[in-house]
Amino acid sequence: MYRDKLTGQYPLSKQELVARNPNISLPAAWDDSVLDLLGVGYVKPVAWPEITATQRLVEGEPEQREDGAWYQTWTVQDFTPEEVAEALARAKGAKIAEARAACDAVLDPLGTEYGAWEKQTWDQQATEAAALMADPTLETNTSAGDKIPCIRSMAAARGMPVAELAQRILANREAWLQISGAVIGQRQAIYDRVQAATTAEEVATIDVTIALPG
Repeated sequence: MYRDKLTGQYPLSKQELVARNPNISLPAAWDDSVLDLLGVGYVKPVAWPEITATQRLVEGEPEQREDGAWYQTWTVQDFTPEEVAEALARAKGAKIAEARAACDAVLDPLGTEYGAWEKQTWDQQATEAAALMADPTLETNTSAGDKIPCIRSMAAARGMPVAELAQRILANREAWLQISGAVIGQRQAIYDRVQAATTAEEVATIDVTIALPG
């Protein structure tokens, strides 16, 4: 960035200087002679001071040092109490969303072989399978209405005994509940840590790695 030597105006970009000097043909590369022609000086950048999650950098007026060059200046400004609270809330929201995405990334691939409509029958399948295991007569007794229509139709289409299918359904459901429970539990543990955090810096250190059990 550049500084007007006469007025002290800063910052001025190269684009701004070109725009305000339309009658001057300027080269692509600017040396001291070009800067003198434009009446500006180059302001050298300096490294940013380190700040916390509840601080901001504010650029001040350039300063001229002993070498005659002009340099940027930066001031570290603390957030107000209200801004600190807002920063903490934003950090928590972002971390919770990150954990939720990590949980989904682990569980979603486990259901890719099943269609949306099939997934909608899972609870019904489990209910019917549990009912059949509790009362095996439901396989043949339909006098009071068919209590296991979904798994009966599925078993018929697959050419297998409905009791065998019911056992598979319950075994798969148990396996899924154990896996999903372990994964969801990890997400919930992260959520608890995030909610207990009192600073944005503390939230930033929370690891959201989630993995399958075992």
